[in-house]
Amino acid sequence: MEVNIKPKVRSINVHENKNTHSFQPKIKVQTKKIGKTTDFKTKSKSRTIPYTLETEDSNVIDWASPSNPFSREKKDKRPLVHLFISIAGALLVGTVMGFSVLTLFFSEHQNANHNSIDAHLPTPTPEKTPVADRKVSDKKHVVGKPIGISLPVLKVALLQAGNYQLKSSALKVSEQYRTKGFAAVMSDQAPFCIYLGVANNKTAAQQLTKRYAAKGITVYVKEQTFSGEGQKLDGLLETLKIGNQLFEQLQAISVNSITTTSKIAFPSNIKEQQLRFMKANQKSNVYPPETRDAMIELARGLDQAVQGAMELSKHQNSTLAWFIQEGLVRYATGYEHLLYSLSRNK
Repeated sequence: MEVNIKPKVRSINVHENKNTHSFQPKIKVQTKKIGKTTDFKTKSKSRTIPYTLETEDSNVIDWASPSNPFSREKKDKRPLVHLFISIAGALLVGTVMGFSVLTLFFSEHQNANHNSIDAHLPTPTPEKTPVADRKVSDKKHVVGKPIGISLPVLKVALLQAGNYQLKSSALKVSEQYRTKGFAAVMSDQAPFCIYLGVANNKTAAQQLTKRYAAKGITVYVKEQTFSGEGQKLDGLLETLKIGNQLFEQLQAISVNSITTTSKIAFPSNIKEQQLRFMKANQKSNVYPPETRDAMIELARGLDQAVQGAMELSKHQNSTLAWFIQEGLVRYATGYEHLLYSLSRNK
């Protein structure tokens, strides 16, 4: 006979022990199993995790978080804009630095930079400035602001034979007059004028035209007054005054020798005046090129006239008188060129 003895299990109701403080009811928590169920008797193989699992904390800033100051910025979708801004900034900085360097080293004002390499040197006072330096500065001031002066007036009455547009035609006619023993000077620019003599007034010039009329040559008198203002140049006024005085004396000698048969008195100081003219004219070497060329033309014409007068004093003949006339015409045309050059250099 089998006897089944089972232990008595007392079921306790939770409501029955509401007032019992020593007993706490057991609460069963049901869990949901995912996947294939296995027998409780089967031992499952444990899985090893190579790193430690960390619990998620909302207060921790992750390295990839947008709030992380060391996280990588998002890739800029506008690289050309930033490139342009970088180039513009570089140009601006370079311009400012370049201007600063130029101002530092090339400023015209002596006090523009107080940190220069010679800033420690004492500034010279006006009393200590060398006299030579002050003279140089004065010369620069005169060159920058030329002072106008009135030039000596030269009145002439030229004997003109005609005007030619072609230089070759004017040269041919001029040579024909010279072979006949007359003075013949051609102008340098078109229309090319041929001058056959000169005097200081119209009356004396008309006396010369009679000599040409006797040879069948028609000429007419052209009165001119050369005057004007120009830049003050060293020695210019003195040279022109001596030259004009010689011109007056030599034209009187030549006109009288051509129009009269009486003996002509020659001034004794003609050669001395020429030497004074040449000495004063040496200062023209520093004149502007065009003015210097005109002064050379004056000197050559006057030298020819003086040399003819010196020979005429020894042997009086009309050929030497016309030779003087030719030199005086060159002096008159040179004077006109001088006034033109001085007016351009104002």
